[in-house]
Amino acid sequence: MDRSPRLRRALALAAFALALASSARPAAAQDCAATFVPPPHELNVCERLVRELTVERLVPREIEQCRSGPTCVFQPECCVPGACMAIPHCVVTETIEEVVRTVYHRGDLYCDPHELAPRELLEAFLQERLIDPDSGAVADPLAVGVEGLTNAFTWGEQLMRCRGERLPEPIVQLVLDIIRDLPGVGFSPADVRALRLIERDGFPSNVFLREGYGAITLRSSVIIRPDRYAALMGAHGFYTLDDLVQQRVPWVFLRAIDTLIHELVHVRQYREQGERDFLTIYLQQMALQGYDHAPLEDEAYGWASDVAHHTGGFYCLDLVRRYDLEGEERDQDLDVRACTLPAALIEIL
Repeated sequence: MDRSPRLRRALALAAFALALASSARPAAAQDCAATFVPPPHELNVCERLVRELTVERLVPREIEQCRSGPTCVFQPECCVPGACMAIPHCVVTETIEEVVRTVYHRGDLYCDPHELAPRELLEAFLQERLIDPDSGAVADPLAVGVEGLTNAFTWGEQLMRCRGERLPEPIVQLVLDIIRDLPGVGFSPADVRALRLIERDGFPSNVFLREGYGAITLRSSVIIRPDRYAALMGAHGFYTLDDLVQQRVPWVFLRAIDTLIHELVHVRQYREQGERDFLTIYLQQMALQGYDHAPLEDEAYGWASDVAHHTGGFYCLDLVRRYDLEGEERDQDLDVRACTLPAALIEIL
């Protein structure tokens, strides 16, 4: 029996399946890479450089020289070297362009108008290297350009989207237990399940989340510091609501849950307002009111403190000092001192 037709059909089917798989990959990979690259942002503020920069520009300059060429036939005096410059009708003025190089060293302020690519804009803005030349202070989003920053933030979030991990189911259940009977809506169960957790490591996560900060939210992606990422992903085990109340959890786990509650409020804000509108409003609030008085941040801190008060026990007690300080800085009433404590602790006290 001749097997070659079957073999040919099998190979054709295999090639077709491979083609389908290959064509599907780019669509699936769209979640893992930016779908657009914003145009360079024109910078109208100074930039404090982190590396040496050489800027070349063409500068026009006028020069005087003797006439030449066919002129020498009719006006030979204009072609006598040296002497011709003393004869007015022999002198012509020409404009030439010279290349002038300016070197800016690390730490210098570079205030000439220039353009920054999306990555450069993100790094310069988030590392506070953009300076207002009039005040000498760090330039706010309005001075840098809200639209350009919004485009760069959106692009950066798209670069990271595929790296996010879903919250482990025990963490999802713990968060839902914490907010189950809490009045108001800080976020929904759908927000908890939509969240993607990203550990702060390489670009752009280490640019968005600077060293020493807890977390930052971009749409449903939450970039979080490595120790809290590990805690939420189960490095120290998983715990129940009763464990939180009875102080049977490591401190890093408690802080990770508190950070997660705060960032989930931002996930809901993003969802309700839309990505571009949220970023635009947030950047404007940072510029006009500052982080300590931005209404979007006030809501997140207020909700997280309500969660601590409502949960009670050691979870509430351990966060008292933090929310007292936050309340003073933000001029908010974040009082969680009236913690409902376990009976065992009340007996000890």
